[in-house]
Amino acid sequence: MLKAVRHPITAWRYLRRVWRNRRIARQSGRDHIAFYRGVMASDVAHKTPYGAVGTPDREDWLSLGERQFTYLLDHGLQPDHVMLEIGCGNLRAGWRFIDYLGHGAYTGVDISPEILLAAQHTLVDRGLVAKRPYLMLVDDMSLRAFPDAQFDVVHAHSVFSHCPVEVVEAAFAGVRRVIKPDGFFDFTFNESGDGRYWGTLREDWFYPVEMLADLAGRHGFSAEEMTGWDHPQSKLRLRPLSG
Repeated sequence: MLKAVRHPITAWRYLRRVWRNRRIARQSGRDHIAFYRGVMASDVAHKTPYGAVGTPDREDWLSLGERQFTYLLDHGLQPDHVMLEIGCGNLRAGWRFIDYLGHGAYTGVDISPEILLAAQHTLVDRGLVAKRPYLMLVDDMSLRAFPDAQFDVVHAHSVFSHCPVEVVEAAFAGVRRVIKPDGFFDFTFNESGDGRYWGTLREDWFYPVEMLADLAGRHGFSAEEMTGWDHPQSKLRLRPLSG
């Protein structure tokens, strides 16, 4: 209560999120993907396309996209790779991947139709339409529209930070099927500081590293904590286990 009195604007914003999320939850039921699609639609309606994916300032949008691209480039991305980006958003990093990779080598999936429309504008603005990237709207994490062992690299930035464990597990199962035997899967997440798995407002989720590593192992991956990543979220790399 004292914190709310001292910071009334922050408290009011928090209460607005509570009311907004309760309304969306009543409409979407227990389906988390449908719930978060509603959250994204609300954000798009009340913010710029940049703000709806967490970076309202255009310079910050460019900077974070560049950091994602540079980090992956320094940690194994090759120009002949075929890449899947889960939660591609408005191509904050994706346009750089598209520019770097070969024609038709980038696929981006997202749950938000509004954000994918913004991604199309990014393609046009950056002159990348001729690279023939593939953008797809999805309503779950099964990746069932893609054949087995199609991708060398799978990338997900600030996706699992908004997903409960059942959605993360579905993504692990889907990625395990579509990734090549020698591929790798990088993703960021909110790391729990107290060793617990927990969520807030059904919108933000926090994980112990050990929990995600164990879940990865059960789906046929090894897990490695990635270092040198300049971002509040932590990063893991999964690789398919042989056999």
